[in-house]
Amino acid sequence: MIKNYIHILLVFNLSIFFSQTFPIATIPDSLKDNSIAVVRKNDVQITIESVDKMVVKNYMAVSILDKAADKQFATKYIHYSPSSKIKNIDYIILDANGKEIKEIKRKDFMDISAIDGGTMYSDERILVYNYIPTQYPYTMVFQYEYQTSNTIFMPDFSPFIGYKVGIEKEIFSITNLSGIELKSKNYNFSSFNIKEKNTLPENISLSLENIKPIIEEPYSPTPYQFFPRTEFTLNQFMLEGEKGDFSSWKNFGKWFYEHLLKQTNDLSIETKNEIINLIKDKITLEEKVNTLYKFMQNKTRYISIQEGIGGWKPMNASFVQKQGYGDCKALTNYMKALLDASGIKSYYTRVYADNSIKHLIDNDFPSMNTNHVILSIPNDKETIWLECTSQKSAYNHLGRFTGDRTALQMREEGAFVVETQKYPSEKNTEDVKCSIVLDAEGNSKFDFKSEQKGTQYDYFMYYENKDTKELKEKYKNEFSELQNLELDEYTVKNDREIASFSKFINGKATKTAKKVGNNLIFQAIYVNRFSSNIKKDEDRKLPLYIGNGMTDTYNFEYTIPDGYLVDTLPENISILSEFGLYSLNIKNENNSISVKRIFKIKESTHPKEKFNEFALFLNKVSKADNSKILLKMK
Repeated sequence: MIKNYIHILLVFNLSIFFSQTFPIATIPDSLKDNSIAVVRKNDVQITIESVDKMVVKNYMAVSILDKAADKQFATKYIHYSPSSKIKNIDYIILDANGKEIKEIKRKDFMDISAIDGGTMYSDERILVYNYIPTQYPYTMVFQYEYQTSNTIFMPDFSPFIGYKVGIEKEIFSITNLSGIELKSKNYNFSSFNIKEKNTLPENISLSLENIKPIIEEPYSPTPYQFFPRTEFTLNQFMLEGEKGDFSSWKNFGKWFYEHLLKQTNDLSIETKNEIINLIKDKITLEEKVNTLYKFMQNKTRYISIQEGIGGWKPMNASFVQKQGYGDCKALTNYMKALLDASGIKSYYTRVYADNSIKHLIDNDFPSMNTNHVILSIPNDKETIWLECTSQKSAYNHLGRFTGDRTALQMREEGAFVVETQKYPSEKNTEDVKCSIVLDAEGNSKFDFKSEQKGTQYDYFMYYENKDTKELKEKYKNEFSELQNLELDEYTVKNDREIASFSKFINGKATKTAKKVGNNLIFQAIYVNRFSSNIKKDEDRKLPLYIGNGMTDTYNFEYTIPDGYLVDTLPENISILSEFGLYSLNIKNENNSISVKRIFKIKESTHPKEKFNEFALFLNKVSKADNSKILLKMK
């Protein structure tokens, strides 16, 4: 009787799935305008049955209006593992009228390992199917269900799918049968009409309808910063068979230390003695930490191992000492063990690493929203931060990947939300010194030196690993203003002691100055001129967001050819703005021209109404950077 009931229920569910046709003609025009795709219906239903059982049903119908949407929607990925198992998959393709043109079954999906280039072993796998469209528009209707014992990872309500994607209907619901308190926190709700039915700790339902597509705009926040989302967490959870506590950061930190960190610091007596001997002549804390950091980098390499609790628990320090490899957890824990052996306090610190999203951990809402581990060392002056996964990382430098955000310091007495390194505009610098010799034909020889620090260091630090041919191509692209560029010498220096990267380049170019009759005219900024053609936007929708501040200081020294005099120099320029500043100062002394240019942009967020002022500021800078100098023949 029970088998018959299950069979009838399955047939009923499938009939509902296949009966919804979603013809393109029924999409409101307001959702189609400027859209490459429209989400017809996205329905996520979560049932928490117990501390170690959560069932998630995902249903999504998306109408693809333009080929540009295929990159985002045509390939389906479903992750699974021993603790997260897929129960059902239904997938059909409909034509513009809602008629089925293809049915895809589970056996049509490729089943591949989730191992990437940096992973030695993972017990996670991925089902993959890539649909190749034969006509446009079309609609994909995709449904699958999975069951997981890892209730620490609650899916978010996060309706943003992508730019130029309209949303017809979005539904998200949780039914909590576990008896465990379920908590939620809303972000960025004020600008959206979201319907919420909340009877926590038992149930919650969120929905929204008819959201017009969002067009990506220059200098706008990431969707994480402006689109609505709701995060959820259970007071008690399960992680790979380990029961944990999320009732507070204090309780979570104690659990994390007891179950994941304790007894992983097991260096041998011989290793500890080696470490003590290594730093015996070092005086300051910085000297000791830096010495041990170099020791760790020279001895280890990064390899990821993601299996069960090992995906979250670091391998023992003795394993890393013997094998010489580990992932971010293991290498950070190993570095911590080296410091412990030296009597230096440090903290295993979890963080969300991303070059674009500066994720902030909520001090009032414990959840597992991190993806990386770094090390923090208390110091009288300021905290020392170590990125332990790369032999090339600089000492005490986090940069764009983990800097300027909050992180979670894991201590024996609990978890503490802390701020990582700050990178204000003044710290993210590029200093250029370049001497140029012009000849009477307008050709030039140059000697170029530059130094990058702060987040600008991040862009160039990997030049150190490039061969001569790769470097040559990089510099030719970087100096694209120069015609017929020939490089005579080019070297780099990566000073990992202070996170400073330097480039040294000698070369020559033709037609640097243009001959106009008997005169020569050339641009004051020899290379790396700033260019902006951003136009005013009276209909801008998103706030103005300047994500990375910087300060560039350029000094160019020109030696002009014999037989010529300086005829006309540009006027000195000073531009002050709430977004930054710009100055250009040009002097002529004994027919040697010095050009000093400073350009600073502040990291900041402004109302959308400020965008036109910002565009005007950038366009003024662009114009100033194209200032020209005129030489005349004697």
